[in-house]
Amino acid sequence: MGYADKKLALLFVLSLIALKGMAQTDMVFRGERINVTDLDSMKQGRWYYFYDSLQTIVSCTGTYVDNKRQGIWTEYYRNGNKRSEISYQDNHKYGLMKSFYENGNLAEEGYWDGQHWVGGYKFYFSSGKIAYDWNYGDEGNRVGEQSYYYENGQLMRLGTWVDGYADGRVAEYYDSGNLRCESQWKMGRVDGIMKEYYISGSLSASRVFRDGVYDESASRVYRDRVELPADTGKDTTQVVPVNPENTIVLEQADNPELFTGTGYYKLLTPDRKVDREGNFVNGTLMSGKRYYYNASGKVIRISEYEGGRVVNVIEK
Repeated sequence: MGYADKKLALLFVLSLIALKGMAQTDMVFRGERINVTDLDSMKQGRWYYFYDSLQTIVSCTGTYVDNKRQGIWTEYYRNGNKRSEISYQDNHKYGLMKSFYENGNLAEEGYWDGQHWVGGYKFYFSSGKIAYDWNYGDEGNRVGEQSYYYENGQLMRLGTWVDGYADGRVAEYYDSGNLRCESQWKMGRVDGIMKEYYISGSLSASRVFRDGVYDESASRVYRDRVELPADTGKDTTQVVPVNPENTIVLEQADNPELFTGTGYYKLLTPDRKVDREGNFVNGTLMSGKRYYYNASGKVIRISEYEGGRVVNVIEK
């Protein structure tokens, strides 16, 4: 190799070194050196991401080690309040995770093992009051005692789950604290007698389920107990059977409000699916259930009514 060739080779090597050196970047933010990229183009140390091009409104911040997220990363709303705190190990979400409402109140918290929740998990109303208090097993299925709450702090639902399914006794309550329903479950299916109660405490229905299948013929629905003077000694509880006379097939599935009956009724859609059932006053469901279906006809949601308003929603 001649002198000229050696000189060209040396210049080439020096240019590569210079280019590699130019790949190292950083910036200063609030007196801190951040957003460092090393000579191998790997992100290192504290990094900040911003909502705006002027880099004044932080959207996210955390630490990189060799281009991988490590430790706690924090996301922010534009107003500066935290959106989330997420723990990372080697670029994977792993450990304590929290999310927040824009008003600053905690929305949820629990532990993530890289694929799913494990251990205790809590979800909160935007007011800061607890809504769910759940437990997850090592496989990410809900296990053990599961609690749901009204925003006023009263217990809404309490039961035990096994491998992600309700299994055992499940109790549901009115927002006043009175028992509303108790039932027995077997791996996600109602199995046995489901007892429903009026807010007064008297029995409103005794429904029989056999491995998730409702046995209407063996079930009973009751009118609310009427308080009589103590000297009568009479019990005015009445059984109201569901029979053809109070089973109505709606002409229009999208407008069940055309029904104007008073009493206990079961309303069916034109394709014979239960739309609503319970006690009505002038066509308004006062206490009972309304069912919602997907395109394939499967129940996806049940809204439960008391006093003419929804008191609970069950997602299937």
